[in-house]
Amino acid sequence: MGEWLTGNLGDVIELKRGYDLPQQSRQRGLIPIVSSSGTSDFHSEAKVKGPGVVTGRYGTIGEVYFIDGDFWPLNTTLYVRDFKGNDQRFISYFLRCIDFLAYSDKAAVPGLNRNHLHTAIVRYPADREEQFAIASILGALDDKIELNRRMNETLEAMARAIFKDWFVDFGPTRAKMEGRAPYLAADVWSLFPDALDKNGEPEGWNSFRLDQLVIHHTRGLTPLAAPDAEFEHFSLPAYDTSRSPTLERGAQIKSNKTIVPPDSILLSKLNPEIERVWIPEPAQDRQQICSTEFLAFTSTESSNRAILFGIFTNFGFRAMLHSMATGTSNSHQRISPTNLLQRNVLTASHTTISQYGTIAGPFLQKILGNRAENRALAATRDFLLPKLMSGEIRIKDAEKIVGKAA
Repeated sequence: MGEWLTGNLGDVIELKRGYDLPQQSRQRGLIPIVSSSGTSDFHSEAKVKGPGVVTGRYGTIGEVYFIDGDFWPLNTTLYVRDFKGNDQRFISYFLRCIDFLAYSDKAAVPGLNRNHLHTAIVRYPADREEQFAIASILGALDDKIELNRRMNETLEAMARAIFKDWFVDFGPTRAKMEGRAPYLAADVWSLFPDALDKNGEPEGWNSFRLDQLVIHHTRGLTPLAAPDAEFEHFSLPAYDTSRSPTLERGAQIKSNKTIVPPDSILLSKLNPEIERVWIPEPAQDRQQICSTEFLAFTSTESSNRAILFGIFTNFGFRAMLHSMATGTSNSHQRISPTNLLQRNVLTASHTTISQYGTIAGPFLQKILGNRAENRALAATRDFLLPKLMSGEIRIKDAEKIVGKAA
């Protein structure tokens, strides 16, 4: 390990305030616009040459973003104008160890002054090769997390596309009617009727109400009654933040919750214009509970959450939910579970429903596996970050830990 220096943050980098870019001045493009919450929009013109590092200056404080290419940092941010010869990605991790709130002005909406930040006392490796090695270790974990995230997006898109083709567009039946060549395996192709009926639906198929496809679970509990027990809590904030349940003691949860049954899928009844469809992973050693704003369903067909995922994420279903919403406030619109269960939500045959589960079910299992892996990778990164940045752990030891996690 090379020499480590102690000095002011301003000796390592120079921060600069971002730039105004009103909404009406933005033009369609591929350049990321970075706010204190991360990439928030895109524009046709860059203000800063990448790669770069951005952190929040006003509002959201403490988050640090590494930007691969050119970008436009908004005026709610600080960006690194001068890396002073240091490795860019290393700096992005280095800044995550700074206690930004200690340099906040403590106002109702926290803000940072870059001149105050420049006086922060920091310790850092002087050797750029050592900086690069540290960044490579942590970057490998983040790269794998990003790869898994993108894979999950693709898997979700595939499940949605198949659902739409089979049960919304009736693609295979239409193809048969038009004399087109089969585009599915022969045993799957044979499940689809040869023609549409007078209603424009595949002959012999039935309409299913939601209550014919799901079991609605409403059993609840009072976490406060078990104050020392630890729960996996599926809340709306947890979904919006990370799609990962929070671990909370019963004493911390003030209201009653719904018990999450095995193999369930959660659908938010609040503000249905926002798609919140959550597939819980298998429970470990803790009780899984969810906000009463979520409806907990399992499929009437064993282990076929995929068909419910396809229904709940389909555009037509989302539009129906939106039309059902009632409430006295635009920010608190809800749907009635009783009314929802009586709605027709699918036109299909039992065999095609089962076949869809056979094909799309493994997609969902892979998504859950990737999420679990990402949590393990993030935990490893967060464990290593302060230790590498302080010099407490050597690079070769960190590489062994990463090798076991990856």
